[in-house]
Order: sequence, then structure tokens, then C-alpha cells
Amino acid sequence: WTIMLEGGAYVPADPKHPIERIVQLYHDAGVQLEYTTPDMETAFAEAGFTPLIVEDAPKDYQPQADTWEKPKPDDIAYVLFTSGSTGIPKGVQVHHAAVVNLVKYMQATYPLQAQGVVLFKSPYTFDGSIWELFGALLCGGCTYIAPPDSERDPAFLTDVLRQSGTHFTFFVPAMLHLWLS
Repeated sequence: WTIMLEGGAYVPADPKHPIERIVQLYHDAGVQLEYTTPDMETAFAEAGFTPLIVEDAPKDYQPQADTWEKPKPDDIAYVLFTSGSTGIPKGVQVHHAAVVNLVKYMQATYPLQAQGVVLFKSPYTFDGSIWELFGALLCGGCTYIAPPDSERDPAFLTDVLRQSGTHFTFFVPAMLHLWLS
């Protein structure tokens, strides 16, 4: 969120992937700043990648009014890497306009009130996570963040859905079928 507020684009990477793969993605995308943990910082250094490391933004962080420029619709919001049919990761640039269009469409199709809760359970490296992450936040609702990999456990998801008071979530068809069964 901070990166987008400052006019930058983010590149989601799964820390479970080999560090060499992440470094290659970051080189391809021109990443200069990494929000990470100390153990990943060491792995990046060992792999020869030395971005500016930021472990965590302060909880009271506010963009600097004198340096912040509102992102334009054609500015890149994030770069999502997909292997497609070749097995070689390719970066897909997603613009702010696309994110806004998705959220507007979802809000128009599945109206969420300010007190609504969306379950964020998809991996953040998956484009389906965009609505889960930003949908509720942009209408004044709440995003309930499920533990990593919980999207693979239908029984756990059922418990999370009940306990969190979730109004909406997103399933790919195969997972929805598994969850419903």
C-alpha cells in the first residue's frame, strides 16, 4: 500500500520460491526497494542482490505531502510474474486504471457496505487477490487476512469464514468445487 501511495509499483514474490528465482524477477522488474525480513535479507545478499531493505513501515506512516504525487491511471500499480506456457517467468504490468476498474466492477456487482468484511486468503502473487485486498478497503470495509496457505484447507476456510464474519471471498472454480464438496 505504501509503495502505491508513493507512486511506485510493487512486485509480489513468494518467499517460498528459490531465492535465485526471486532475484531474477526483481532484476527483470528493476526492483530497487524490498520490504522483507532479516532472514530474507541474508538470502538476498548471498544471491548478489542488494536493494534498499525496509523491514517494516512505521505504523503511523504518512506519505510526504510535498513529494507525493497521486498515481495516474496509466501508472503501473504492480508487476505480476507468470510463467505462461513457456515456463519462463514474464512480468505483466498492471496499471492503476485496471485495479480501479476491477474494484468498481466488483463493488457494482457485489455491493459491499462500509461494515462489510472480505476474506483475504489468496496468495498475493495471484491476481485474484487484488479484489480481496483492496475491495473492502476502498469502500470503508474490513479485510480479514487469513494465514498463509489456508486457501488449501477447506475445513479451515469454513472455520475462518464463520469466525471472521466474512461477507465476501473469492474462489477459483476448482477450489470452490473442493470447498463445496
